[in-house]
Amino acid sequence: LVPLGMELDCIRRYLEIYQVRFGERLRSHVEALHGSEELLVPFMFLQPIVENAIIHGIEPLPQGGEVRISCRVDKKQLVVEVTDNGVGCTPSSIEEGVGLENVQERLKLHYGEIARLRVESAPGKGTSVRIALPAREGVLVS
Repeated sequence: LVPLGMELDCIRRYLEIYQVRFGERLRSHVEALHGSEELLVPFMFLQPIVENAIIHGIEPLPQGGEVRISCRVDKKQLVVEVTDNGVGCTPSSIEEGVGLENVQERLKLHYGEIARLRVESAPGKGTSVRIALPAREGVLVS
């Protein structure tokens, strides 16, 4: 587990790499509200979700689009949302994805059934992935 702030730093760098490839076609915004960046999360749990947003949501659009990541603490839960204004998809194509399945399994390993991952999408409307985890603070041992 790593602090969410460290995870978001990695995601910002990941987005910078894609920015080189997509140029002005990719816009991104990362926001972590006060108190969320110190909470512990599984390392690289956001990368497959952000990758899906870019590759499956934004890349097919000639004009490109935007990926937004927002993090907040709500009722002792860390809520992380990754949204895109891309092409969207049908529920059946979401179920076929390996990346989301792997993220769900990793979350179950760390949090059991308490962790929640919800995907909402529709063709032409973009996609939103919402993850709710227990807000765990901790001391990292190096």
